[in-house]
Amino acid sequence: MTIGEFLKNYRAEHDMSQRELAKKCDLSNSIISMLEKGFNPHTQKEIDLSVTAYAKIANGIGMTVRDLFIELGDDAPIEIRPWVLKENKQLRMAFDSAPQQKLNKDDEELIELWTHASETAKQAALAVLKAMEGVK
Repeated sequence: MTIGEFLKNYRAEHDMSQRELAKKCDLSNSIISMLEKGFNPHTQKEIDLSVTAYAKIANGIGMTVRDLFIELGDDAPIEIRPWVLKENKQLRMAFDSAPQQKLNKDDEELIELWTHASETAKQAALAVLKAMEGVK
């Protein structure tokens, strides 16, 4: 199921408008509308959401990102790789944290950078972080 189908079903089950859902998820009404349509009406292109946006949606509806991605099944934007979650505390928090936990801007930026980093960059970043362990 696509994220748009999921949101439309969620709204129907909870008798909720797009605006109400957008407010709950800390997103704009236009993003919710475009997701439900499956594309941006101005560009006719699919909407490409960041992990942060998925985290906001999951948090707004009281789920973890992991549970949201499980609900989306084959339409989930990324595969959940256990080794990535094991090695990266910030990313693990985003996937497994209890709903209603708000990420600060630094956490959001780390997650966003991590999701777009190459494997080489991830290994280098992990090495630096491990070397800094204990440094305050």
